[in-house]
Amino acid sequence: MGTELRMIDEDFRQSLLSKMSISQGNILFLRELLIEYKEAGMDKNSMMNNLIELRSSCNSDVEDVFLDLMDFVTGFCNSSLRIF
Repeated sequence: MGTELRMIDEDFRQSLLSKMSISQGNILFLRELLIEYKEAGMDKNSMMNNLIELRSSCNSDVEDVFLDLMDFVTGFCNSSLRIF
C-alpha cells in the first residue's frame, strides 16, 4: 500500500473516532463523514477495511456503531442511505 493511501486511511480512522466522541449517538452525523471520504476518492473496500479494523479494536459498547456504518457502506440499509 502506498504512503499516500496509508495517510488517508489513518486520517479517516482518526476523523471517525473524533466525530464519534461528539456525535452523541447520531449515526447519520457519522454517515456524513463516510460520504465526505467517498467523495474524496476513498473506495468501498478501503472504507470497509478501515471500519473492520476500528471495530476489532473498539470497546463492545460502540461496536454497534461500526456495524451500522458498515451497513451503510455495503448497502444493507434503506436504499436512500447507501453510500456506495
